[in-house]
Order: sequence, then C-alpha cells, then structure tokens
Amino acid sequence: MSDFEKASRKAFLEAFPDMKLSGCQFHYAKSIYAKIQKVGLTNVYASNKDFKRWGRMLMSIPFLPEDQIEPAFQQLKQQALGLVEAAEEKTMVKQLLKYWQNFWLLQVGPSNLTVFGLDRSTNNDCESLHSRLNRECKVNHPSFWHFCVQMNKTRL
Repeated sequence: MSDFEKASRKAFLEAFPDMKLSGCQFHYAKSIYAKIQKVGLTNVYASNKDFKRWGRMLMSIPFLPEDQIEPAFQQLKQQALGLVEAAEEKTMVKQLLKYWQNFWLLQVGPSNLTVFGLDRSTNNDCESLHSRLNRECKVNHPSFWHFCVQMNKTRL
C-alpha cells in the first residue's frame, strides 16, 4: 500500500512486477478535499450539508469493489450539479468531476483505487512509525547504528 505518487508506484512495480499495489484511502480522501479547496468549493463544502455528504461519498469510493467504482462515480456525477445553485459553483463542480474522471478513473484506475476486502485501507500506521523515528533520531540522516538504537527504543 502506498500513496498515489507516480514515481514511487512505478518503482515498486518495476522491482516487484507481480505485486498487487493498492492506494491509501486516507491519501485519496486528502487529495479529494485538497481539490475541493483548489477549485473553490471550500465554502460550499462547509455550508451545504448535501454537498458535504456528496463529497464524503466521493471520498468513500475506494471502499467499493473494483467493478462498482465507475458506476458509483457516474451516480455521484449525475447528482453533483443539482446540489449547487450558482453558475460559478456548477463550473467548479464540473472541474472537480473532470479531475476525478481524468486522474482517478483513467490514470489510477479502479483496480489501484479500491481497498475493498483489504485488511488495511490506509498506510497511516507506517507513516506514524516514520514520523516517530524521525523525531527520535533528531537528525535527518542518522548513521546505521544510531538508527538501530532508535528502532530498539521504539519497541516494535
């Protein structure tokens, strides 16, 4: 499991071609919310409970089985424009939908997006460990032995 950075995913798949690489649902949801902000829908998300619910459903798409991801997106796409009234907001929603379709559906793809049936849907535990080790090491590039001492202190 990884985030959705193209370079790291490509490197993993080159090194381990038979590996099933799935994405982190937390990183996916975080990027969806960032896009909501970037296209200018932050206030709509905060003040329109129906749009916020819709946004959370969009953020939950990875929990679906692979074959249900595109149909679910199509349903959400049909609902989206009816949730906002202003023409400017409709334009922003169209930008969000275009982004989702072009990046998540066509580039990442449902097979890499789904976390359905996996034991873990995020890699937050790994990131937490990395953060803790970075704090404990107190240097950016610790020596091998310093790193080993810190690993022992974390009691993995």
